[in-house]
Amino acid sequence: MMSAGGSNVTIKGRTKKAVEQWLEDLKERKGLDFKVEAVACGGEILAAMTEGDLEELAGTKAGIIIFNAKEKLKKKGEKRKSETDYQEGSETKGKRFKIDADAEEFFQKLRDTTFAEGTAMRLVRITKNIFVPGHRASWIRGSKHPVTLFYRKAFSEAVHKFRECYRGYREGKSVIDCGILSGQCGIAKSVAFLLMYIKVALEQNEKVAFYSVPEGILYCIHVENGAVKCSISSVTPSTFYSEEWKSFDSTSTHLVVDPNNGFGHLNVDIIKAFVVVASSPNRELKQFETLLKGGVRRRDLTLFADVIQEDEFNDVTAGINESGLADGNCTVEDLKSRSERAGGMLRHIVDESKFKKFLDSQDHMLRKFQGRIGENVEMIQPRDVALPSSVFCIRPILEDGSHTGSDFVLDFLSPYVESKVVGALAEEQSKQSESMSGLEAERRWFHLIKDGGDFEGRLVGSHLPTKTKSSKSITVSLSPHKRVIHHRESTEKKKKLCLKEIRELKNSDMLVICPPNYTNIDGASSAEVLHQMAKGKNHDFKVKYKDEVLVDHKVVTIYYYTLEKHYHKFRVNFDYKDVSIRDRKAWQENWHEHLRFVVVKLDPVSFWGKLKKLGK
Repeated sequence: MMSAGGSNVTIKGRTKKAVEQWLEDLKERKGLDFKVEAVACGGEILAAMTEGDLEELAGTKAGIIIFNAKEKLKKKGEKRKSETDYQEGSETKGKRFKIDADAEEFFQKLRDTTFAEGTAMRLVRITKNIFVPGHRASWIRGSKHPVTLFYRKAFSEAVHKFRECYRGYREGKSVIDCGILSGQCGIAKSVAFLLMYIKVALEQNEKVAFYSVPEGILYCIHVENGAVKCSISSVTPSTFYSEEWKSFDSTSTHLVVDPNNGFGHLNVDIIKAFVVVASSPNRELKQFETLLKGGVRRRDLTLFADVIQEDEFNDVTAGINESGLADGNCTVEDLKSRSERAGGMLRHIVDESKFKKFLDSQDHMLRKFQGRIGENVEMIQPRDVALPSSVFCIRPILEDGSHTGSDFVLDFLSPYVESKVVGALAEEQSKQSESMSGLEAERRWFHLIKDGGDFEGRLVGSHLPTKTKSSKSITVSLSPHKRVIHHRESTEKKKKLCLKEIRELKNSDMLVICPPNYTNIDGASSAEVLHQMAKGKNHDFKVKYKDEVLVDHKVVTIYYYTLEKHYHKFRVNFDYKDVSIRDRKAWQENWHEHLRFVVVKLDPVSFWGKLKKLGK
């Protein structure tokens, strides 16, 4: 069904997918441009309208959305002949690859320009006025600008890790054949990361295909004797089945994809190339993960990059001003001031006009936060909850001094947002925390432990000796951890390795997260400071596995983390399954000489990565 000035046009088809594909093919063959609002196919639908009828109708009715539109590109001072010729091509349009001089010029400059060292990152400065391929590269195709691209440390690290997987895949030594970089909306994933990945590949004379889904164009790039060659094709459902693509595709080829609320005609199952994707954590990313799961071959490495940091502001302002993209001169002070509201979302802090629009959106969301969220709001949708990106952000859980993480936590976008919504969120977050899976709760709680802080706690245990029973609160102080070791595999080998690492911990600046099959604890800061997440008001300590936590001649403390609603009634029970009567009696008499249990209260807001200090 196509909108036509309030009327509907019905088209013959057997299924919704068949009609949609028929329309796409028709648009390509006839040079038409129309908007498909919905396709209604409850079985076979017969219609009088033929292809000829539709072609005749196109452009003849006032108000109709279907119109004959061979695209005319309006340029400032010049018309881009190669693009115009291509867009107004013949019957072979979309089915052949055509040399694109402007794209060749850009990718040649991208390959040959050396990195410049900035304050906190490396930069690629192309000083010539140049076209930049890619719809979302902030430079509208048809306009020429100097270009400065950011090679942030997070992006550099992701490129390095993905290239390790690429080399292993190319040599048949790794099953990982896809790299996904995710992170908060508007942190330059498309603008900088994808182009930097392409640059590094071209420097090594490797073949790269760049699928710009917003443009609907596939750029096939290779290097011959130092010269970059680039051909382009508009992408149709048959593109990745064409002979031209098959001759370019191989396990040594990179396919770099910039999505746009979806992945166009990408079919990962028929592609041999190593695939690299940048996507915000929303429905788009979920869609791609579904594509991967639906196939039989693809295995991915997903990394999360953090938002722009304050120490990167100097480089950001330099790059934005050099590219001439900000409204006036963008200063470090501007970025600092705007980041108090927009956090590290680069898209909204580099340009004053965009920042003002963002403020309107954020104010609206803060006013309506307890109401129903509108449909036209940019969202982040990680795992179990969908949230507006003007209020929340995701932050990677960083390990061993890295700049990207394989996991993330949710956080307030900025201190301003936190101050506005803490009260409103408390009740709702408590409900969501209760409904979270065990692994999801552990993921967020361990982020709190990693950052450290002061918490309210008390001694607990249904078997506490009378002299140690007390309802008096104590302050639990945890120092920040500089490193995190995360064991994810549930094998006996990993379990023994984890136990060995815990026993060897000399101080509490390292956090060890145990594998899922570790019995009585979830993690440790040292051999004497252990952590366990507890969603309910009871937790069983399995005496059979006591040797996994006890240390000779020392008192070990296990901290149990739970919500406020369970805090005052929380208790630890002993589980004596598979324990002899003799060992059970000995344990009951002596356990308090080796072990103590402390329950720690977490307020609901802490689930979003911010610690509420005691006494404030």
